[in-house]
Amino acid sequence: MILPDGRIFNGTFKDDALIGATTEGNPEDADALTTIELRAPEPAPPVATPHAADTAPGPATAPLAEPTRETGFARAPVGGITNETKAQLTGAIDAWAAAWSAQDVSGYLAAYAADFTVPDKQSRRAWEGLRRSRLTRPRSIELRIAYEKFEMVEADVAEVWFRQTYRSNLYNDVTARVLQLKREEGQWRILSEGSR
Repeated sequence: MILPDGRIFNGTFKDDALIGATTEGNPEDADALTTIELRAPEPAPPVATPHAADTAPGPATAPLAEPTRETGFARAPVGGITNETKAQLTGAIDAWAAAWSAQDVSGYLAAYAADFTVPDKQSRRAWEGLRRSRLTRPRSIELRIAYEKFEMVEADVAEVWFRQTYRSNLYNDVTARVLQLKREEGQWRILSEGSR
């Protein structure tokens, strides 16, 4: 759990409440943050039927009540999300973050869907030009992702909530982000993005 003031609590949660032993860290402490980021989720128990994983309900989450100005997301989740889908989503976002860190413009832009919602009423071409400039201007970029929540909002659309730590020789920040991704021909691509 990451609080608004940046403290990180790592432990066992039940019904959104921390129980048992816990450790506390701070994003400024790189070792503590790395430990939390690299911790893999526990594997799911085996299922009794071949298709139970596709229909099993996920953790109870409240639907988003109102769209935010930045994202426009307002749909309630349609059901549970499997461990396989989570792995695919984190793989897609990790590849996007790695391309950003490597200043690989082609790889970065390839992470976005053809119908990506371009912010601020820009054309796709103008937005891509701006992103190209922001990726290539710094001498170095480091992007780290700490995942928080995954939700399916449609059969092939998911939202992923995470904390993003960005560092370059020009600028540093830590922001809470949400990406909406859709599955296109077996690949997850970014459909919409925003801060929260």
